[in-house]
Amino acid sequence: MISAIACGTWWGEIVEFHNDIRGYLFSGFLTLGSFLLTTKTFVITRLQEGLFQKREYDEWYRIAVQQHGVEKVGARNQPLRNLTEFLVWSVVSCLGTAVCQLLLSAVKHPFATTVAFGASAGALSLVLRAWWHLRALMLDYLDYANREKVEG
Repeated sequence: MISAIACGTWWGEIVEFHNDIRGYLFSGFLTLGSFLLTTKTFVITRLQEGLFQKREYDEWYRIAVQQHGVEKVGARNQPLRNLTEFLVWSVVSCLGTAVCQLLLSAVKHPFATTVAFGASAGALSLVLRAWWHLRALMLDYLDYANREKVEG
């Protein structure tokens, strides 16, 4: 009985906390989704032109396929496809989470609050994974640009 009362009190505080921050979560995820959509367009195009269409990348890919096999390395533009897919799903999850925050905030129930916070955690995990992919590709791009500058 005491634990039921404690859980009821605890959930009530979490629901109230969600009501206090839902506006911030809505605007934050809406902004993050818009930013990622803009970033996706610019970064994917830039990486495609700056790294994946170079002759040197063809040579790196050929060597990787010889060493590891095409099954393990994947298609020629697979890293760019993976990043594009993660960025698209990150945008969708951020915008979906923003809508979720808006719609579920009207329901003052612990389950609705749990779903809203779960959507936030899921969206953030996708965004972090997409940024990790982006980081890896940008490091490759910068290494290539640095080699090109030193050799050229």
